Amino acid sequence: AKKYPDLEYQKIKKEEEEEENEANFLSRAVLMFIAPGFSEMDVCVTVRVLRKALIGVTLVSVSASTNIEGDAGITLTADTTLEHLHNVHEFACVIAPGGNTSYVAAVAHDRRVRALLAEFN
Repeated sequence: AKKYPDLEYQKIKKEEEEEENEANFLSRAVLMFIAPGFSEMDVCVTVRVLRKALIGVTLVSVSASTNIEGDAGITLTADTTLEHLHNVHEFACVIAPGGNTSYVAAVAHDRRVRALLAEFN
């Protein structure tokens, strides 16, 4: 007989919960738009917080390139482009972070973005 059976049970239970959290990672995924002029602070902080909470984040470029320069001149690489995004219904929500006027114009005036947002409304 083990001396501390409750501790062993708690350890096994915790491991099972961690495995379940990992399995649910993509089921709680978030789609985030980026375009030239995005706010690096808005994107990076949001992505960091969500991923720490085991929520998947997919950065989607509104432009044709996956390398996008933000408002402060920092370039991020998106996971995919809007053109190549086909699994929209797998995402739990959509985030459009802030940015400068060129970012807002690119996101707000893109018919694909508006159509996608309408699906989530």
